[in-house]
Amino acid sequence: YRATKAPVRRARLALCLGLIGDPSMIHMLEEDLDEAKYRPAVLWGTGVALDLLGSETVAPKLLELLEKAPAQTARAAIATAIGRVGDAHAVGPLIERLSDESSPVGVRAFAIVGLGALAEDRPLPWRFPIAHALPYYARTSTLWGDGKGLLELL
Repeated sequence: YRATKAPVRRARLALCLGLIGDPSMIHMLEEDLDEAKYRPAVLWGTGVALDLLGSETVAPKLLELLEKAPAQTARAAIATAIGRVGDAHAVGPLIERLSDESSPVGVRAFAIVGLGALAEDRPLPWRFPIAHALPYYARTSTLWGDGKGLLELL
């Protein structure tokens, strides 16, 4: 696992470690979560893997990383990971970040993303019913358009 440098591959391997269910992997994955703060692809996989293994420190650590993340891509990955981890204890701190007007706008925006992911009651994202079986030629500007289309939203 640690020999893998490709971020997407490493994230998938982290998920595999979580699915295996060996709690002896928690310490290694927690160390990797600290190192992954600048690699959004790895953050999500490592966070979810830690949750699968029953780590109780993953949600607080992700909340800390959300506050300190310098880039929007990292904030997006962290907020999504917080939501997918599904720890109800994260709701209060996310609302605090959302309410704190001194927090950067990006942190506040992705606190909303994390809350939305926490509240999601379906196994697939909200956009799935819209995108499911959508013909490839139906690329309208309302669905796809310079990062502002409906299916391009988080």
